[in-house]
Amino acid sequence: MMYLGETQNNTALLLSTFAVDSDGWLYDPETVEFRILDQTGVTNVYPAAPSTYEDITLTGAYSTGIWYAPGGPDGTSWDLTVDTRYVCEFRHRESATASWVVSRLSFDVVADLFQMAYRSYISPKEVRDNGITVAQLSNARLAILIPRAIQLIERATRQPFRPVLVDAMLDGNHSPLMQLPIPIIGLEDVYMNGEDTATEHDWLAVYNGANPFQDDRKNPRVKFRNSVVYSSSVPIWERPSDMNAVARFVAGNKNQRVIGVFGYLEEDGSAPRLITEAAYRLVNANYAPVQPGGGSGVIVGAIKKEVTDRHSIEYDVASASAQLENPLFGDAVTEEIIGLLKGPPIVTGARDFWVV
Repeated sequence: MMYLGETQNNTALLLSTFAVDSDGWLYDPETVEFRILDQTGVTNVYPAAPSTYEDITLTGAYSTGIWYAPGGPDGTSWDLTVDTRYVCEFRHRESATASWVVSRLSFDVVADLFQMAYRSYISPKEVRDNGITVAQLSNARLAILIPRAIQLIERATRQPFRPVLVDAMLDGNHSPLMQLPIPIIGLEDVYMNGEDTATEHDWLAVYNGANPFQDDRKNPRVKFRNSVVYSSSVPIWERPSDMNAVARFVAGNKNQRVIGVFGYLEEDGSAPRLITEAAYRLVNANYAPVQPGGGSGVIVGAIKKEVTDRHSIEYDVASASAQLENPLFGDAVTEEIIGLLKGPPIVTGARDFWVV
């Protein structure tokens, strides 16, 4: 769930869309448009005329295959209401006769205090909607806890659950296959073996599937297609002793350049619901103020026995101990989610590939 501050203009890392072809490469379509809808996703808020869009083919272009909605709830463009949820809808097409490709993102408009430079997994509005009041958790404290939860999740899982623009230098492994440390949304270019010219897109297979039939998010990779033919004029090839032509990512230090958009997203572009649950649990586990005497307002351990009229209560010590064994993540459920969605081991020497 994304959110904007009440006077915050949108940026390319917030409400944005990506044009990715069927082979996993970012491309520039003929036309890109957007509109803002109300929470129902039916009624136009911006532009005001029903069922109309704003053309952002030029004004919203950020990089190859990347567009964002220019403007924001700053009173001069979208004119949105604080503490309200909206839907941002993008659509693009390859040609005037092609079908539109549509994507939608829900977002909240919140107080300026919560301005952030990237997509979140939960919004302040969602926290309030789940019953945590301002009296229990101030806006100032919430503005600290949400980014902290996101950072903890991304460091623990070794991958972002939001789009990240990456231009990285990786180590070659002397193989036709190069594995990457985080899932691919779409690649712009690959520069192999120290070359200044980008490798032909048709030569490489990009594994960026995010659906049940082909889910490559646990094993993101780029591989030479078997149909690639040897050419003595192209210096990226090697001829092994058996004289069969083989294309390789030649072994070396930071000699493979990869440019694109990366992140662990669902097929509709949203963060996994399990990650949203983990983020909310981390905020919920850390919001309670310290009570007099050093205790915490958070109840640890299940209720074992309670006498209502005498106001007596007894907690299950074993349950409490189990929770206290997970102080970093707050509870065992969050730890299980983190373990389930942990990224693959970094195998390409890409330690600086992406940083939270």
